[in-house]
Amino acid sequence: ALVPVTARLRRAVADWPGSLVEEKMFGVVVHWRQAPHAAAQLGALAAELAAASPELMLQPAHEAIEIRAAGADKGRALARLMAQAPFAGRVPVFVGDDATDEPAIAVARRMGGCGLHVARDFGGSTEAVRAWLRHTLEDDNA
Repeated sequence: ALVPVTARLRRAVADWPGSLVEEKMFGVVVHWRQAPHAAAQLGALAAELAAASPELMLQPAHEAIEIRAAGADKGRALARLMAQAPFAGRVPVFVGDDATDEPAIAVARRMGGCGLHVARDFGGSTEAVRAWLRHTLEDDNA
């Protein structure tokens, strides 16, 4: 289902310099960070393409939109990962920075772990994330 969608998006971004298509294993993302004037048109096209197939879903992101396989998200992936050795029985820690990370943040919390968002929990600072990780590791090793 993604092959024709990807081809259509590649043709569309050719008309919007600064926009680009990123292919992923289970999806395709159209980015317009460098072409903000293309947001409405590319977003509408992505919505139209995703709506045409029940196998696909739309996932808004920051200055981008992803079309991906329905039923697949980072939350489900985290839950599956945590059910397998060597992670089974452990507590998950997930730090994300985008709308696509929200399902995994929620799953980590539901599993009794730590689900954090860079903007909300660290003021948008990746250095603050690194400092938190260093501090957490030091506490665990003490």
